[in-house]
Amino acid sequence: MKEAISLLVFLMFLMLGTGNASTHKDMLKLHEDLTKHYNKFVRPSFNQSEPTIVHVNFSLLSIKELDEMTNKLAIVGVFTFSWNDFQLKWNITEYGYSHTTLLSQTSIWKPDVIQMNPYDDIEPLGFDRQLVRVAFNGDIQWVPANVYQSSCAIDVTFYPFDVQTCEIIFSSSMYLVSELHFESKSKEFDLAYFSPNGLWEVKDTEIRCRKVEPIIRLILKLRRRSTFHVLNTLVPISVIGLLNVLVFLLPADSGERISFSITVLLAMAVFMSIVTESLPSTSQPNIPLLCYFLTIDLGANVFVTVCAILGLRFYHKPDTQRVPKWLKRLVSCHRCLRKTHLYINKDSVPDKRPESINDSSQEDFKHVCLNKSAVSLPSQENFTYEMQDNPDTDKRKVLSASCNEPFTYITWKHVAEFMDIFLFVLFSMILLVKDIAAVFLFLQSQDDS
Repeated sequence: MKEAISLLVFLMFLMLGTGNASTHKDMLKLHEDLTKHYNKFVRPSFNQSEPTIVHVNFSLLSIKELDEMTNKLAIVGVFTFSWNDFQLKWNITEYGYSHTTLLSQTSIWKPDVIQMNPYDDIEPLGFDRQLVRVAFNGDIQWVPANVYQSSCAIDVTFYPFDVQTCEIIFSSSMYLVSELHFESKSKEFDLAYFSPNGLWEVKDTEIRCRKVEPIIRLILKLRRRSTFHVLNTLVPISVIGLLNVLVFLLPADSGERISFSITVLLAMAVFMSIVTESLPSTSQPNIPLLCYFLTIDLGANVFVTVCAILGLRFYHKPDTQRVPKWLKRLVSCHRCLRKTHLYINKDSVPDKRPESINDSSQEDFKHVCLNKSAVSLPSQENFTYEMQDNPDTDKRKVLSASCNEPFTYITWKHVAEFMDIFLFVLFSMILLVKDIAAVFLFLQSQDDS
């Protein structure tokens, strides 16, 4: 049993040693023979009328930077170029069964690839001390790695829900189309070793090579991670804008309207100044839509403050000052409709005649103007008992006849109350429509991308 195990171990070592039994002397002889008559300026094509085929693959390691201010894209990646050179073949039995070896990239032919749209300097791929791996059948693998910086036209129209498409172009500086062809092994980047970025998400990648031109195009589509901007920009500004509208619900006699409105307006201005610093300061190709929405919010809040001041001015006007007829009719119609709604929604009519009735309420219901003529209305007392005596009477018909025209007794306080309700509804609708439009546009941008 022990002899069988010993024989098995011996055979295993023999097989392993046979697979790679080259010595230092074998490798020196191999390098000397490979480079002795080699000319690195001659393309490795036996028939020089045919182009040299170079296969390309690209592995994306990380996204270092995408700056909207400077239109700068910086990525960390690794190219893998492979081709066959018939001049670098050898018989493995003559060199200790050496299947591969490493040579300096400056000692053999390689495609001279440079970046065509760099951000700073134009430099060829690789560096002088970089090595290439050569196989015994002439297959060569060149793997230059670097931080590739390029210019990228940033479109921030739908910031912070934007999708950016950047293109990095590499080309051979001297070889013609008939002399060199690039072919991509894969149509997409290799993301096996990719480290995700906190600001950008890789949505799509593409390696584009065409036979009509010795050019490699790396196309990278990135989508901004918008959760941070939504929680720290869009939501707070919308809440502050809606908060300022509540100023119209404060009682005019409280004395807190102007201070509340100005405080919210200042908070909006300070917050917008902070947010503006994070927005890309660019006007081409388009200004971010978020800037327009911020401007609408600021303008609406300024108008809210102005209207709150005008409302207080109307509220504190003396009752002796006459209210214009058109304004009186508008306000009185609103008041009449509110009272009509109140009567229609009553489930029961009181059994006893009220002992005291508010004089101002009676005065409001005394006269209406139908086709510019005054018509007397039943008092609140008579109206109540009429409904008791005749249960079949249609309340809606009676009240519609009573509210076709404005009341004659309208003061500036009534005008101020009407303005508060009207402006509260108006500005709430404006801000709500703005927010809905923003959500729709941003969702549409996601679908289009």
